[in-house]
Amino acid sequence: MGIKSTVHNNMIKRLVGQRITDADGQVLDVRTVVVIDDADGDPVAVFSPDEWRRISAAAARMDTSPLAGANTVGKGYGQR
Repeated sequence: MGIKSTVHNNMIKRLVGQRITDADGQVLDVRTVVVIDDADGDPVAVFSPDEWRRISAAAARMDTSPLAGANTVGKGYGQR
C-alpha cells in the first residue's frame, strides 16, 4: 500500500469518524461506506450503502443529478 492510498484511507476514516451515523442512525462502517471524491481525488463525503441507494434512486428520478459535479465515486477503504 503506497503513501497516497494510506492518506486516502485515513481521510475516509476521518470522515466516518466525524459523521459516525447515517441518516437512519445506523453506525457507518469504514469498510462499506460509499465515498465521494472531489476533482483532486480527495474524499469529501461518505454515505452508508442504504443512503447511497436512496440518493441514486432520487437522482435518477430528477432531470439533473445533484452530484453532477462530483468527480468519482469510490468504495470504502476495505473494498479497494
